[in-house]
Amino acid sequence: MALLPKRKPAPTPTRRKAGSAQPIVETPAQPIVETPAQPMVESKGSEALPKYHKIGTIPELINRRRRQILVHSVIYYRFNRNIIEDYIFDKWSKELADLQRTYPEVAAEAVFAEEFKDFDGCTGMQFIDHPWGIRKAEYLLAITSRKGGD
Repeated sequence: MALLPKRKPAPTPTRRKAGSAQPIVETPAQPIVETPAQPMVESKGSEALPKYHKIGTIPELINRRRRQILVHSVIYYRFNRNIIEDYIFDKWSKELADLQRTYPEVAAEAVFAEEFKDFDGCTGMQFIDHPWGIRKAEYLLAITSRKGGD
């Protein structure tokens, strides 16, 4: 069996300022977080889709996960509905709890810091009466009903 030569990586495109030969150097304020975009999905006879993609900075991710947990907790516990799979909610909860433990200073400055102060990822039952969560949950449920979901 012959070994194939290693592939060379594709060149990275360089963005340049208009009218200049100088490349634009972009440096994010926070490190980029890589996290599973979705579970591995395999199609017949081909390679699996990529597992990871870049989704933003630590504060952005904490904010996003808090909002997601809050809204989907209201949908589940208050309205007795579900528009995401349980394993997705569990994954988000664990990820948020881990982020809050790892970056407590960032978590303290993020949206809904007081509501999520003692969040450990076990349940979202404590959020069922949150006014913002109720409004967003009602909005999402209305959209999914119009689209024929649930």
